[in-house]
Amino acid sequence: MKLDPASMREPINRYFIDSSHNTYCAGNQMVYAIGHCSAEVEMYRQALLAGSRCVELDVWDNKDKDGEPVITHGPTAVMGMNEIGLKDVCEAIKECAFKTTPYPLILSIENHLGRRQQEKMVQIFRHVFGDLLLTGPLPDYPLYAKETTGEVQYPSPELLKYKILIKAKKKRFEKQESRSREDSSIDLHGSSSIDLTDEEAIENQRFNELTEEQKAAQMIQLPEESSCSELSDIINYMQAYESSRGVSTAINLENATVDTVPCIVSADENTNLNKSKIMRIYPKASRIYSTNYNPMIHWLTGAQMVALNIQTNDSNTQLNYAMFERNGGCGYVRKPDWLRMRDIQLKPFLSIPFTVAYTVEVEIIAAYFLSAMDTEKYRRKSTVSVRLFDVPEQIPKEDVPSISTSSRSEASCRRRTREETSFVTNYERHVYSFDKVMLNDMSFIQFNVHNDNGNVFAQRILHIDTMNNGYRFITLRTPSNQCAGPACLLVRFDLFMHSDRKNLHDLKQMYNPHAFEKESDKWERRFSNPFADLDEFDGNEFLLVEGTRRGSVEHPPTTPTTPTKPISFGKELLEKISFWKKK
Repeated sequence: MKLDPASMREPINRYFIDSSHNTYCAGNQMVYAIGHCSAEVEMYRQALLAGSRCVELDVWDNKDKDGEPVITHGPTAVMGMNEIGLKDVCEAIKECAFKTTPYPLILSIENHLGRRQQEKMVQIFRHVFGDLLLTGPLPDYPLYAKETTGEVQYPSPELLKYKILIKAKKKRFEKQESRSREDSSIDLHGSSSIDLTDEEAIENQRFNELTEEQKAAQMIQLPEESSCSELSDIINYMQAYESSRGVSTAINLENATVDTVPCIVSADENTNLNKSKIMRIYPKASRIYSTNYNPMIHWLTGAQMVALNIQTNDSNTQLNYAMFERNGGCGYVRKPDWLRMRDIQLKPFLSIPFTVAYTVEVEIIAAYFLSAMDTEKYRRKSTVSVRLFDVPEQIPKEDVPSISTSSRSEASCRRRTREETSFVTNYERHVYSFDKVMLNDMSFIQFNVHNDNGNVFAQRILHIDTMNNGYRFITLRTPSNQCAGPACLLVRFDLFMHSDRKNLHDLKQMYNPHAFEKESDKWERRFSNPFADLDEFDGNEFLLVEGTRRGSVEHPPTTPTTPTKPISFGKELLEKISFWKKK
């Protein structure tokens, strides 16, 4: 989807922003976890080239008092992760910051530096970034709140082109102990039971094996240091604070973990809050593996920066990629009207005004060039599964969204290989229907191609709002989101407004009233003179497959079996009568 420059002129808090959590981390969060764990400068280059517009820097004091600040998942003595130099990271950021998009880059600073090291950090920022660093507010957009609205007015991404913004705190906050509930279950009062997946159960078991010191370092959010005046001078529109009530209107950005967000406000209040402020969501502190949560829940409440561990290749990072694949992959996607406009009051998981439910039909026909991928994983047999990411249907009484999506969204529809050649894989023909898709501008469909062992070796997630009706080729991607072309799927899409079967007659008339009237008139004349040839009414017309929106919502369009002159309705009726008489 191409970039729309005209859509980039609204305040920056009206956009979803592609965000990364612990960007420096190339593996798990702790060296004690099973698997690789290290901090690497290259991760910042990869994140920026992939489209991230908010990267995280966890800065700590250098062991050498005269040295420069370092970045790691500290404290190093407990976590066991190596350190990388802040200056090296800043040079990598400058190198790749605006290679793929000109729109602003946000550096989220987790500050554990003493005052002298903070001064060195600011010197590095100013020296490396130069004019790219936004050191003060724009003339027409002051930091203080307007008297009329009581809110800070944000500049647009268009006005902040080629600028680097610093997001950090300006004052000390007390220790805040993170909640220990799993983010796979959100409950306002913390009383719901939790069903853990195998991966989460292993992570919990691994977490229990840590020492008390290691657990404390993971579970307790370490306090950040007070900002020195030099650092405060370069913090403007992205002044951060922990989520709380009754804060000053001049403060304009909130930080919250996925555990604390539902406990602060209900979903509808959170949605209204994000219309005036910017919220950043990040994984909870107790994770020792770089696993991710479902970002859809927080997008539906308007959270702008939903930070994920992008080094992990899972369905959540793939969903994040599909979200920001739109708008030219610039890292900014404008939120829907109902998440931007103040005059629209809604509860995103209970009632959504001004929306029409859609039915989405998907038919997997064939795959091409799967053998051009990994032949060992492919093995000439494959299975395709289809999954819908949509608004969850199971809503708790407290109006708080549940991470568990509805059964229709979770159920994977699979079709096995029917026929296969070297380049073409034909699948069993079947139409999968997803009814009552409430938000086509916030819904996605995922295609996974599995091998004989059930492992996914190719995938693609598409935004429903960008789909066109008809037959389409979908270029596949690897699980790590690398283009797998020319491997692709041949799929037929059909999107139409949801309606009960008893209302199909009215729905057909509403879609194309002229064609419906013509069809009704045709059948009326047929019954008035059943023995006349069809040519008297239809000329030489043949039934064709429509390329845009289907005329019938009950049966898929079909092509004629032969391009010969069709038999008349009356003759066909007489032949059937004669056949049954002989029988």
